[in-house]
Amino acid sequence: MLAAFAPHAQPPGPAGPAEPADLTLTLINEGGADYVVMQRLLGVIQHFFPDAQGGFDPLREIMRIEANGKRIEVYARRALINIDGRQAGTARPLLIREGRVLVPEPTVLHLLEELRIDVTQDEPTPQPAAPAGPSIPTGLLGPQATPIPTPIPTPPSEPTPPLTEPDPTPIATPQPDTPPEPAVAVMPSLPRTQSPIAEPSTQLELQPPPSLTGSLGLSWSQLADLAHRELPRRILLTCDQPLEEAARRAAERIEQRLIGAVCRVMVIAPAMRTHSTTISDIESWRPQLAIDLTALPADQNAESTPLAVWVVSSALWPDEERHPGGGDPAASRYRAHEFHSLALGSLLRAELARQYSQSPINYELAPSYLLRRVDAPSTALLMPVPDGLLDADRFDTLARALADAVAGYSAGMEQVRF
Repeated sequence: MLAAFAPHAQPPGPAGPAEPADLTLTLINEGGADYVVMQRLLGVIQHFFPDAQGGFDPLREIMRIEANGKRIEVYARRALINIDGRQAGTARPLLIREGRVLVPEPTVLHLLEELRIDVTQDEPTPQPAAPAGPSIPTGLLGPQATPIPTPIPTPPSEPTPPLTEPDPTPIATPQPDTPPEPAVAVMPSLPRTQSPIAEPSTQLELQPPPSLTGSLGLSWSQLADLAHRELPRRILLTCDQPLEEAARRAAERIEQRLIGAVCRVMVIAPAMRTHSTTISDIESWRPQLAIDLTALPADQNAESTPLAVWVVSSALWPDEERHPGGGDPAASRYRAHEFHSLALGSLLRAELARQYSQSPINYELAPSYLLRRVDAPSTALLMPVPDGLLDADRFDTLARALADAVAGYSAGMEQVRF
């Protein structure tokens, strides 16, 4: 277990600490070393700093955290941690195991210390059967965090007489240098054999675009972070007018399948996809997931016309790390969601391939002006439309593919959110 006291920089609020179950940390032993799943650590940090941001960058294999005025990077390829530009070595790097990001226990303690979250590590102690008044509970983190037999009745080898009431002595006393006023978060450790995050079924397997194959491994377990803890409920479908009917049918299907979801259809006038008023209208609604349907002229005499799924990625703008958006802050909104956009694009491509088995489906990175400015996981579908029209059957086929992709994204995030 781990006892984490409220940070010094943040005075206690009127609300008490979160329930212990919400702050449970699981120690996983790999190769003789103990690790904590990244999402569990992020949940603890956000408990104390609600505005914290953090997650894993699969392309660079870096865990990033911004909290309490600090910018932290922890690496998977090197035993290195970077805090506000100061680099320091670590005992071992992050470990990627079965798609999960595991943070070494010493690194966890280092991060919490840097964020001014007090941590105590003690031997495990039994808890009284009944509450002992207003005493402050504590927790422990360590390999010895296993259930302790109750002290009643006393084992024969113990000379201590039986107790008539819960003995307060086993409760850990706060250290002298611990501030008395902060609240305490209790984090009991679960058995190492328990896997806290289950990977979704193989039918939701994620594939990056071909241009990123070999350089990016995308996994659902990496996608739950401080910006994507809840399921998307505000879903936006932007479209050209010829695809409006398909978008509206998809919206109906999405709202039927996802309880509580609100799906908006926004028709984009010709030549307005890159206009600032379009971007402002999208941002004012604050979508949590977005798909842009773009109609392309199609040769009706051709046997098959490829459909295309577009996603945007920082792989297209390697210098943007130093100059985000080229001076336009809105141009880099996608960054917080780029890997979630890849997941959405992967599912959309898979569903289109299933619904349009005779048509080739291109899945690629593209410098889409609109997608770069949407502050949500987003992808675009480029749909050939012969003579500017689709028949009713094709409307339904496209609507099913869109709804299935959104439902698949929601199902994948449901299984890994924390």
